[in-house]
Amino acid sequence: MNAVEIKVALERALSGGRTNKILRFLLGCLGGTPVVGGAIGAGAAAWSEAEQSKVNGLVHRALEILDDRIDEADKKLVEIGQNQWVAAYIKFNPNSTQFVDSSNVSSLTDNGSLDFTINFSTALKSKFTLQYFGSGEVRLDGVFESAHSVRVRFLEPCPEIVTFVFFNLE
Repeated sequence: MNAVEIKVALERALSGGRTNKILRFLLGCLGGTPVVGGAIGAGAAAWSEAEQSKVNGLVHRALEILDDRIDEADKKLVEIGQNQWVAAYIKFNPNSTQFVDSSNVSSLTDNGSLDFTINFSTALKSKFTLQYFGSGEVRLDGVFESAHSVRVRFLEPCPEIVTFVFFNLE
C-alpha cells in the first residue's frame, strides 16, 4: 500500500459514515436491555475494536513509509559526490564518541572533554560553510576551521546524536 492509498483509506476510515455511527449508537442503547443486552453490547464493542484496529494498521503503515523516506533522504545526502554542493557529512554521539555515519570524513579525533577534530578525506574548497543539528539542543564553545579539518568544542549538556554537514560555496 503506497502513501496515496493510505491517505485515501485513512480519510475513508476517519469519516466513518453517518450510518455506521447511528448503528453503533443503537447497538449501544440496546446493550442495556435485559438478557440479550450483553451480547448486543459485546457485538458493538467488537465492531468498534475492529474499525480501530484498521485505523491503527493504516497509521502504522504510514509511519513505516515515513521512516523509509527519511532513510532514503539520509542516504541520498551521503551519496552526493564531493564535487557537488555537499562537501562532507558526519553523524556521531559526542558523549561516547560512537561513530554513526559519514561521507568524505577520514577520521574523528577525540581531543578530550567534548572536544573533537573532524578530518576530511578530501580537502574542502576554500569557501565552505557548515550546519549542525542534533537529537537535542547543540551548543558549541568554539569552531576552528581549515580545509583539511574542523575542530569543534561542545558545551554540556550534549545531545546523544550530532550531525555536521559541510557545504561548498564555490
